[in-house]
Amino acid sequence: MVKLFKTLYLKDGDRPFLPIMLALLLALTFLPGIAKSDGIKVFTEHMPPYNYSNEQNIATGFCTEIVREIFNRSNIALDEDISLVPWARGYNFLENKSGVMLFSMTRSAEREPKFQWVGPLAKRTIWLWKLKAREDIAVTNLAEAKQYFVGGVYEFASSKYLQELGLKVDMVSTIEQNWKKLLLNRLDLVSALELEAAYSMQKLNRRFDELQKVAIVDDRYEYYLAINPLTDPAYAKKLQSALDQMKADGSYNELRLKYLR
Repeated sequence: MVKLFKTLYLKDGDRPFLPIMLALLLALTFLPGIAKSDGIKVFTEHMPPYNYSNEQNIATGFCTEIVREIFNRSNIALDEDISLVPWARGYNFLENKSGVMLFSMTRSAEREPKFQWVGPLAKRTIWLWKLKAREDIAVTNLAEAKQYFVGGVYEFASSKYLQELGLKVDMVSTIEQNWKKLLLNRLDLVSALELEAAYSMQKLNRRFDELQKVAIVDDRYEYYLAINPLTDPAYAKKLQSALDQMKADGSYNELRLKYLR
């Protein structure tokens, strides 16, 4: 930059030729390319296959890939890569720091006025799943599921909801334990999101088509990218437009199918 300014000086008193300088600086400001992010930071939590860390310790997953793509399409650069943090920490950043974004956030009535929103990134439809081979299990709604044992996870809101409905919920510490028990016929049903079910079966070297979804547990919400309310609204507008474009051109659905294979 120093060399650039030196070339703008003229012999007349060694004073800069200001009109040329101003014109050049304005041209540099409006060059096409990645827009300045003004300190935009994006956080997510470990929630495979929507968001997780790969072998190179880089954030990836269905929602993460969507967020990266809409930033690229919007020509918005991040100061840092997407960071995986505990949910409580990310939520605290989101509430208290301008320029912070967090996903995958459930857009509830309580949260609605607190943030700006981009989405939906993904559906949050939780299903009850059984093994297709278990023809002895006949379920089409939650009431019929009360006669069977359902796998749940301690402190999961969906598991507590099933208990409140009167279902027999067998609690364990991790999601993976439930799928292993289901495959050993030690459980009748497991509650999970569709992509989560596909991911879990893949991790256990089993096929997703061995499962059958039988009843909806909860379909009230969807997942979004939440943005601190003090952040320039232009970011939300650009990102929403890019997401809408992804859904219109088919790239969103292609990515979803990738995570169902």
